[in-house]
Amino acid sequence: DGDGGDGGGALPPGTGPEVCNVQTLEVAPVPLKRLTSLQYINTLRDLVGAPDFEAEIDDTDGRITERIVRQYRDAAEALTERRDEWQREVFPCDLTAGEDLGCLDNFIQGFGSRAFRRPPTQAEEQFLKDAFAVATSKSLSFEDAMLVVFEMMLQSPALVYLHEVGKPNATDSLRLLSDHEVASRLSYFVWDTMPDDELLAAAAAGELGTQEGLSEQVERMLVDERAEST
Repeated sequence: DGDGGDGGGALPPGTGPEVCNVQTLEVAPVPLKRLTSLQYINTLRDLVGAPDFEAEIDDTDGRITERIVRQYRDAAEALTERRDEWQREVFPCDLTAGEDLGCLDNFIQGFGSRAFRRPPTQAEEQFLKDAFAVATSKSLSFEDAMLVVFEMMLQSPALVYLHEVGKPNATDSLRLLSDHEVASRLSYFVWDTMPDDELLAAAAAGELGTQEGLSEQVERMLVDERAEST
């Protein structure tokens, strides 16, 4: 009612009801953000469970240059070469057992959901399957073709960028972030790395759209040692 409820005077300037009218809000555009070098390396480490992995990514001026593209490629190849150091199961089958297209599908959907921090789109899945087909057409073994797909995912814009489009079917100029986008924002803000399995599961279940679910994850993440440096 503008008088603090007790008739003791008006609210301070700039805090009246008109400020709360969502139709008058002006929100600045959000630029497309790229992971910092620290965030990218942390993400690669967490994807495969390689805490000692190091790579050089030059992000001093924020631009994507030919040199940085090569550095992403080199990092992906270096991580592949150190497969014996991985502490996490990455592939859903034995790559040396022969061609298994079901394994390819499960890998793209499962690992892709972690690498992209959301389920891959149909277009992304088809692109990776086409890349696999090209690799095998050049006489690469099933194992080597799967590693090609793996390295492509590590260099994908879906991993390198924090791309936010909002919830599906949004029509307003102000778009609500999807739960997976909230999970990524939260994880890279608190941990400087990708969401863990529990946070991704909470996003998939729609729990981050509630204050209770969001608070539960924030409190859990803040007691993790990864939050100490941030």
